[in-house]
Amino acid sequence: MRRIFLLIGMFVFCLSLPVWGLDSPENEKPQPQKWSFPYTKEVGIISGYAHGNLMEKGSYKIMPIIVRLGFNLDSIGLGFCDLLNPIARKLDVRLKGFTEIVLEPFANAVFTPDSNVEAGCTVLIKYSYPLTEKIYPYSFGGGGMAYLSQHTREQSTQWGFTPQIGTGVSYFFRKDMAFNVEYRYRHFSNANIKTPNEGINVNMFLFGVSLFY
Repeated sequence: MRRIFLLIGMFVFCLSLPVWGLDSPENEKPQPQKWSFPYTKEVGIISGYAHGNLMEKGSYKIMPIIVRLGFNLDSIGLGFCDLLNPIARKLDVRLKGFTEIVLEPFANAVFTPDSNVEAGCTVLIKYSYPLTEKIYPYSFGGGGMAYLSQHTREQSTQWGFTPQIGTGVSYFFRKDMAFNVEYRYRHFSNANIKTPNEGINVNMFLFGVSLFY
């Protein structure tokens, strides 16, 4: 579990690195409005397929149903670009992208090895980079808590923590709406509060739609 949280910490630190791959104003005319993001909130829904493995029961297959509620941290001066701007100005680079804090309540259907459910809520930090005016690759990391109705040998408790990292891309088919495709890696365990605590790891392949306003 400690390794997972260390991985999350390193990931969030590295999340800011893509903003340095920018053109200097000496090589490109400034375009201050082109990459600004005019919306402060995101609401969306994502679903897809997730798969893990249990020691005794084999495949653990899930259909996620996740609501996404995002808030643009740049609007209050707390985005990655805002925090790095003092250094960027000294290096004569122009930062792009926007940072969100994302709340994701979810209720996932488990259909293998038995019919069960997962329910909980996740908090993520998400950084989006404007590759073009329509295509925004993004990365995120964070965690939350969840309850699993599935009984497993791995876990002594059916509730636990869900650290996770992921990456994806948003395609803005409208100025305020985007289609999202993403991958995330999720860990579930109870932080050694009670043993056994082997953890359950899941690969998630998701897609959905977001409205920005």
